[in-house]
Amino acid sequence: MRNVKTIKIDDVEITIKELRVRDIFNLFDIAEDLSLPGLKAHIEKILPAVTDIDTNVLLEMAPSEVEELWGAVKEVNDPFFCLVKKLGLMDVLNSLKNSLKTDFLNLFSESLTKATPTPGITDIQSSLKP
Repeated sequence: MRNVKTIKIDDVEITIKELRVRDIFNLFDIAEDLSLPGLKAHIEKILPAVTDIDTNVLLEMAPSEVEELWGAVKEVNDPFFCLVKKLGLMDVLNSLKNSLKTDFLNLFSESLTKATPTPGITDIQSSLKP
């Protein structure tokens, strides 16, 4: 029987499901193409295999909530992670993790520059003028 666990983040109950063999093969297909433009499509493909939420719910989560979700996914899928380790495939998963981390950091840093005001223009300077 497939392992399942239910967690609650804010007011949302999320069911975490154990990966099936088909899902595992899909993960390795995703690892071959880790471009940022395809990232959302990859997440949309694998998320339903592991949870009962869609990307809209995921996008509304804080990083700490995503970390909690990831912890539950790792717990439920411990047999998969043990198998990956035994087969020496942790490098593939680490590569996937590092690539996603880099892509997310680049995405966030691009959004920060849009919100940063033009240097030299502050409310403090205008309030000091007589």
